[in-house]
Amino acid sequence: MQVDFYFGDYNYPRDTHLKSCIKYDDYMEITEVLKWPRMRKTWKATHEDVLEASKYSCIFEISADKQYIRRKNKFLN
Repeated sequence: MQVDFYFGDYNYPRDTHLKSCIKYDDYMEITEVLKWPRMRKTWKATHEDVLEASKYSCIFEISADKQYIRRKNKFLN
């Protein structure tokens, strides 16, 4: 899914908007990801789509309350 790209090694260190959305403990709200043009217009992704994709991702994870998302491993410079 597109979210793997956003949190992947190529995009994550370069994406200033994504970094500006990250809050406590490297998490950001899933609703913020769903606002991004490609997620909204191209994929028409829903909250449930992101939760389902997280089951198969080695790049990102979801918080216990299923409201937040973060990269599984911190990016090392």
